[in-house]
Amino acid sequence: MIPLHNLELTTVHELGHAVDHAADWAESHSVDFTRAMRESIKGLKGFERRNAQYFTSDPKEAFAELYALAHNPNRDKTQRYFGGMKQARAEEAFAAPLAQVRRVKSLSLLAMIRAGNECHEPAGSPEGGQFCGEGGGGSGAAEPTSYGASDFNRSKVDIAANDIETRDRIISIWNRYVRKSPAEFKRDFLGGLPGTMVLSTLTKADRDSLNFYGVLRDKEDSPATNTFGVKIGSYNRVIAFDTKIAYGSSFKVDKKEQGHDVGKRFMAGNVAEYKRMGIEKVSIRANVDVGGYAWPRYGYVLTSNEAGRQGLKRDFEVKAEKLILDGKIGVTEYQGMVKLIESDNPKALWALADSSHGKDLLLGTAYYADLNLMDPDAMRRFDAYISKAKAR
Repeated sequence: MIPLHNLELTTVHELGHAVDHAADWAESHSVDFTRAMRESIKGLKGFERRNAQYFTSDPKEAFAELYALAHNPNRDKTQRYFGGMKQARAEEAFAAPLAQVRRVKSLSLLAMIRAGNECHEPAGSPEGGQFCGEGGGGSGAAEPTSYGASDFNRSKVDIAANDIETRDRIISIWNRYVRKSPAEFKRDFLGGLPGTMVLSTLTKADRDSLNFYGVLRDKEDSPATNTFGVKIGSYNRVIAFDTKIAYGSSFKVDKKEQGHDVGKRFMAGNVAEYKRMGIEKVSIRANVDVGGYAWPRYGYVLTSNEAGRQGLKRDFEVKAEKLILDGKIGVTEYQGMVKLIESDNPKALWALADSSHGKDLLLGTAYYADLNLMDPDAMRRFDAYISKAKAR
């Protein structure tokens, strides 16, 4: 008769093979995983290396054994891994590749096994807890969804990282805050527009933020038919999840595509995802082509920055002077616009943008502005402006 704990280990080990196979062996044969395994093997003692050779000589076996180490109940702590290692020693020896395996999504079969016995996340997982409590008949609440490197590879969402630690940190932040499959997020964040997406992190390890950047195309690439989309724009967004602020670092649409609602579709996708993730404010610097005029139409207001306000006033005065000389506006109308620029009400910029000469006065101006996602007035203005694109 096979001891129960051995049967459990064998079962979960085979489930590891199934998970790896479901990803076309992308997990066990990834460059990062094989590199991490190679470094871990260097740290093994002589007898440990010999005993573990069956598992360490084949990436598929190594992945499956680490999957068992991550998810096997091992309630009585008597189970051995990699040919004889105790759990604590195995977790220490293979810490780096084990961390990667723990981020891989479980198959539904494993979730069913957990649910049938009032199960929770395995001990030692990022969520903590025990694999199963005593007794049965639990409701088996669904565990939080998490995504691994293979999910990003399949979705063509690239991760720009110079080392495994940085890549894993990016994925960890994603699983904590984005909580959506890379393919779905890319589609929704870009407003359904074809394009690319790259993730990176620009801040220190104690800050939870991600940088999203890429290009927009006129159509999806199709290598099968040898047809490829042409670049029509580019974007760069930084989301600081810990402060609930998103920064629109840059957004450009090619001139030939302007007026075709590319910007509105992209912005609609951005804001919908910001709100879903709990972001409360978007900050930008309006200084690219039509940005100085367009952003107030979306509901952005001037930041409480006196230098920025004075800079906008200088740009405005230069443009207003030309309109006066051309006979397009009178002195009284000009004075009314000056009051809007100097107003303490940040939403006064909306009235200026909506005026008959708003486009002439604000095109090419530079200033800092915020979109308050918690302000009903700003959101009504945003939705109204976006709806013009949806109605076409």
